[in-house]
Amino acid sequence: MPLLSGVKTDVHYRGIELLDLNSLFTSGIGGAIFIVGFLPSNILADHKEAE
Repeated sequence: MPLLSGVKTDVHYRGIELLDLNSLFTSGIGGAIFIVGFLPSNILADHKEAE
């Protein structure tokens, strides 16, 4: 983890970041994480009901 932080800091100070983190991009990531967490709970409930 410290290595990743060092790489991120180095990339930031050199100004070679590939993606600009704006509110639309971060909300899209948050929505994707929510959906990926929400779907398995429904699948598990359907699987228990089928048995």
